[in-house]
Formats: sequence, structure tokens, C-alpha cells
Amino acid sequence: MKLWQLKKISTGEGLNDPQPLPENWNGIFGMSGFLDKIGDLSWRGLEDQGWFEVEVPDTEISTAAAKKVVDGQIEHFLKESLQYVAIDNIKITKGERAEWMEYRQLLSKIKEQPKYPNVIYWPKRPDIE
Repeated sequence: MKLWQLKKISTGEGLNDPQPLPENWNGIFGMSGFLDKIGDLSWRGLEDQGWFEVEVPDTEISTAAAKKVVDGQIEHFLKESLQYVAIDNIKITKGERAEWMEYRQLLSKIKEQPKYPNVIYWPKRPDIE
């Protein structure tokens, strides 16, 4: 599969992991035909840098894609649960707040699981009444 990687033009050294280009780059750069201009970013003040299309083995993509998905889910669940641990949330009891805090701690430790990101054991979300 083909992805994009930021590289030093002079040496070809990769400066980040290969990744898909964000779908909104055209809007970010505010121009049409931006793909023609990202191979040399000196016009953006980034000397000797450019984005290049690279071929990545499917096995690497699978792991990278799985990490991206799992990390996104973790962030979503952490943001979603923040309201339940907020001190000013008077709608829940101290016991319920403690359950949510434990849930958030378990979410934060998912990346430490031995088979992350391919096999994930998700913590049980506390009930909401």
C-alpha cells in the first residue's frame, strides 16, 4: 500500500512514520493542485523537506492502522468519560465517580497490554442512569 512520508530531500531520510495524507490538506494549504507542491516544502519555510509517496508492506500497515484505530478509540472514551470525574459534577455519587476514575485508569493502560494493538481487552464502562 502506498502512504506518504516526510523526508529530507538531500538524503531521503524519513522524518516521520508513513501515513495517509489528511483529507483536508487542500483546505489547510488553501490551494488546488497541492500534491504537485508538497515534494519540496521550501515555499513553506521548510528547507530540504518534502512529502513523498512510499510503499509499505501490508503487515506494517495492519499494525500501524490498528494502533491508530485503538488509540483513537481510547482518546474518544477518555474524553467522553471526563464529565463523570469532574469535581463539579454533582449528579453522581462519590462511589460512581470512583468507578469512572478506575475505568479511565484502565483505558490509559490499554497500550501496556501484551498483544496491543491487535488483541485488546476493553474495560467495562460504568453504567449511566
